[in-house]
Amino acid sequence: MEFLIIAVASMLNNTIAIGGASATNVDTETIFLASSVGSLVGIVFIVLMMDAVIGYIRRFRGVTEPVATDGDEDEPSGASARAQAIADRYGAPGLGVLGVPLVGGTVAAGVGRGVGIAKTKLLVWLCVGTVVFCALLTYGIAFIDGKAG
Repeated sequence: MEFLIIAVASMLNNTIAIGGASATNVDTETIFLASSVGSLVGIVFIVLMMDAVIGYIRRFRGVTEPVATDGDEDEPSGASARAQAIADRYGAPGLGVLGVPLVGGTVAAGVGRGVGIAKTKLLVWLCVGTVVFCALLTYGIAFIDGKAG
């Protein structure tokens, strides 16, 4: 039951799930496995469902697919332009390494798919970033608490 609670909480936020579980008597390996599995399930779900969400938003707004023009394309503005610039500069590795600890894996997955990063590349880097972050956080807290051998 502990595994399931930690896994579901990790779908939303690793830091809170790992920190909360570390405050209890749950062993370190269970915390690491549950938080990694839960977060990976959330990331895979977001990456696979984001195309459907974007399609729904476009239909709701009445926007059709963009048509190629003679160079008179609308430039993205505001937040979408900034997100696109970050994705162009750092790409999937940046989201995997920096996005997971800063904003969470599910948010990073949504941003990555929203700006058009390929599913496979995004999934690989987010999975690597999530497992590394969960390991560092779980075993770091255990080391500080004196639970690590």
